[in-house]
Amino acid sequence: AGSVHAVCSTKDASNATKLGADLVIDRTKKDITKALDAASYDVIFDTTGKYSLMKMRYAMKKGGTFVSTIPNITDYPPFSWIVGIATGKHSKSLMVKCNRQDLELVGEWMKAGMTVPIDSVYDIKDIDDAR
Repeated sequence: AGSVHAVCSTKDASNATKLGADLVIDRTKKDITKALDAASYDVIFDTTGKYSLMKMRYAMKKGGTFVSTIPNITDYPPFSWIVGIATGKHSKSLMVKCNRQDLELVGEWMKAGMTVPIDSVYDIKDIDDAR
C-alpha cells in the first residue's frame, strides 16, 4: 500500500495527522507547485481549486491522475484529452459539497477506480434545479 501526503496550512497540520496523513506539507512554508518529489504521486486530490494538472504534473507518475473538486476549463474535453495526450497524465473533476461525509464517499469511489455515479444531468440554464 502507498502513503497519504496532506497539504494544508500550519493551523490544520495536526488535524491532517489525526486523520491519517503519513506526511503533512505546510503550504504556507513550501510552494508545492515546485517543492514535491518529481514523479512520485499516483493521485493528487485538490479540494481547494488552487492547483491544476498543468501545475502539478511534474509531481505525478506517468499515468497518474489529478482530481479536483473545483474544476477549471482544462479539466473538460477536449482540453483534458489534449493535456492527457501531451503529459501522459489524467484529470478528473467532480463537484462535491466539501464535508466529511462527501469526501469519504469520494475516497471510496477513488478506491473503486473512480467509478462515479451520475444520477442526473442538467442544462446550465437549469442549474438551480441541480441543487
